[in-house]
Amino acid sequence: MEHLKHQVLRIDTMTILLALLWFCCFRHPPNDLLTFIIPSSAAASYPRILLEICNLFAFGFLERWVILDLVHYFEEEVIGGSSTTKKSALPLSKSVRDHDFQQAQSKPWLHNKNALFLTISVLLPIDLLTTTTTRSNNFWWSFDDFVSPSMNDAVFSKGKLCKDLLMGLLIIDMILGTAHMLSHRGPFKIYLSKYHMKHHTRHHNYSSVKYVGNPLDFEVVLTQLCYAFLPRLLGYDIWTGLLLIDIFSLQLLLEHSGYTRLFAVAQHHEMHHNHRDVAFYHFPLTEMLLGRMPSLKQFERMHAGAGVGFPSW
Repeated sequence: MEHLKHQVLRIDTMTILLALLWFCCFRHPPNDLLTFIIPSSAAASYPRILLEICNLFAFGFLERWVILDLVHYFEEEVIGGSSTTKKSALPLSKSVRDHDFQQAQSKPWLHNKNALFLTISVLLPIDLLTTTTTRSNNFWWSFDDFVSPSMNDAVFSKGKLCKDLLMGLLIIDMILGTAHMLSHRGPFKIYLSKYHMKHHTRHHNYSSVKYVGNPLDFEVVLTQLCYAFLPRLLGYDIWTGLLLIDIFSLQLLLEHSGYTRLFAVAQHHEMHHNHRDVAFYHFPLTEMLLGRMPSLKQFERMHAGAGVGFPSW
């Protein structure tokens, strides 16, 4: 466990793994794997909405049954069970944390239920009406778009992908962070806070805190709207759109993980759960431009261990 804690979970190790994944996926696209997943001729085309629906449905299982499970395991066994730390360093009691974890894992098919409903009820009819006379690249995905070298260079450009993802993440954060801030400050607080406060019954972050909340929370509602419509409104291709919503969904999990010594977004959001009147946005850069950054004194208290759920590790 000590080796796992000090070596495997290091940021530099994770960076190397991500770099290897990037190299394998973009320098050498997994055509054979795609051919296995989609056993059809390369000339066949598939509606974009099919992939969007599958992604919204399947990512709930990946996040809640795989990624959350790993984060929860590291939390309980590596941090809570370490011989050099005390279990009391983890927030609340183990029974409360286990209850939240079990609730989060109980219905993964409902992870993006509102986004799925909007996609099927709004985008599907639009696609059916739009593609009766023409097949626009914005609404249809061809298997050739991935396996064809010429199309791969033009459509799946790494530079364009990175710029689009960064811009998309910034836009999502501006939308959702502002909605989040309105639940804490301003004239709409009286109406919005009652739906948001359930999330703040957890004053410190741990693995399952992301899933504690009210489905009518203004930010939660806008999150599902963004997952359903934003990639198309931004004019993104299918792969960029899928990556955008999956990366942001994963980022929400990591910022609520409580791993304040490992992820900057976790440190930033821990400040929000500790104090409530700071760190409304999900990325510190957006916070500096539009929100209210935590004070240096608040950061010093966190690093000193005051009001923090996790020890330094």
